[in-house]
Amino acid sequence: MGKSTLAEAIRLCLHGKLSLGGRTRQRDYEAYLRQRLYRDENGETAVSAHIALEFEHVLLGRRQQYRVKRAWGMNGRRLTANLHIWIDGDLLNESDDEKEYLLRELVPVGVAELFFFDGEKIAALSEEGAGSAGLLADTVKHLLGLHLVEQLDRDLDVYLTRQTGVQELQTYQTELTQLHDEETELAQKRSDVRAQLVDCRRQLNRKREESALLAEKIAREGGRYAENQNARETERQSIAAAIAQAEQEIYELSRGVMPFAVAPNLLRAVQTRLRQEAAYERWQASQPVLQEIRACIVKEARPAYDTTNTASAPREQEQSTLITRLQELLQNYSEPPIAKDDVVHHVSGEKRGVLLNWIDEALTTAPRQLAAALQKRKALQA
Repeated sequence: MGKSTLAEAIRLCLHGKLSLGGRTRQRDYEAYLRQRLYRDENGETAVSAHIALEFEHVLLGRRQQYRVKRAWGMNGRRLTANLHIWIDGDLLNESDDEKEYLLRELVPVGVAELFFFDGEKIAALSEEGAGSAGLLADTVKHLLGLHLVEQLDRDLDVYLTRQTGVQELQTYQTELTQLHDEETELAQKRSDVRAQLVDCRRQLNRKREESALLAEKIAREGGRYAENQNARETERQSIAAAIAQAEQEIYELSRGVMPFAVAPNLLRAVQTRLRQEAAYERWQASQPVLQEIRACIVKEARPAYDTTNTASAPREQEQSTLITRLQELLQNYSEPPIAKDDVVHHVSGEKRGVLLNWIDEALTTAPRQLAAALQKRKALQA
């Protein structure tokens, strides 16, 4: 028997199935025990086995002697287990669950994992690296019971995932039922529509047959009436074409400036403002020229008069009157037609001209053209 087997036997005696892990299934535990049963030289497997362990336990200065015996036996294909505990030589008469609980209290599973291990585990713990650190961390977690918290967290994730899956499945089933109902309803509607379509086609074919019979009857009863009928048909097509042309004219007008004609007052206000802004731009452009003219007039208004020449006095008086009149006229152009802040359409002269043409068309030409087109269509449809 090696050291690893001895350490394994101690853990198995103390904790039974828990020594293999908290999530070990009973079937795996029994398979593990069958592999550990003694086999003789002929390969025969023993029908029973047991492990006994004696140890002392001291609690609050009181020393007690414990003897633990865990036995297994084959009962046909089934494996039975028995657990016996003696305390100071007295057999403990409790249930197996209480005995298991007592052993976990005396020697917790984490303590057994930490203190009962083989040489390979010692070598692994002594080595430096992530492997030894991870092994030591797992051992301490088992000692403190933290592995149960991690396992519980994983179990909760699985449980929530399953619950979410169930809820999503129920939602999908509800949606699938609704879709099936909608499919049934649409299939019924499609069937009804197809029936109506068949009926409409039947009626259409009947009307066509009646129309063909009437046309044939008319052709037999009088060729002149048929000729008149052809003329009327030609006239009807011509009227239909004229109506289509009138409607196309109405459509083209509606795509242009015609929609703006519904607000004539607003158009006139914009037209007035654009013209005022045009006048303001002309006034602004003329100011440098007017200033030069005004400077020349002021300069001419103060000549060097010859006071001794009395013959030139009337001519100088007329010149002064003319200069005064010119200054009055220039004064009339010194004020802008509108304030600078009232200019809201900052557009070029070319664009302003286009806008004014559109406004004029919307106020005058477009309404007349639309009225004429509507009157033409009305006359054709009469």
